[in-house]
Amino acid sequence: FKNAHHVFGIVSEVVEKKDDNLIEFVKDYSIQNLLQMGVPIGKGGQKFCWEAVGRIEDFSLNCNSIINFEIDGGLTYEVIKNLKKDKINRYAGWSIIFDEDPLNVISSANKILEII
Repeated sequence: FKNAHHVFGIVSEVVEKKDDNLIEFVKDYSIQNLLQMGVPIGKGGQKFCWEAVGRIEDFSLNCNSIINFEIDGGLTYEVIKNLKKDKINRYAGWSIIFDEDPLNVISSANKILEII
């Protein structure tokens, strides 16, 4: 990783407790981008797991190389409202804005912009 000419990131699964091994890996390789899952990977339509916020806090406190904290999975307008005070600066999740009508997509995206 250190010798590559790319900016790498890492995905952190949602778990109930701190993952010291993953934190050490991120520190050792100065990873700059963290995608924290808000739901277990592999299933759609899941409810946001608030343990994800704790995992972001763990990385934030222990890994000063991380520049971007991204969250993905289980996002709703209400969840985003409650997350906006945290260190998260990227939100992933197409389902919150998906619609067959492009005008509805734009409207949903604008609603998220108002929240964040």
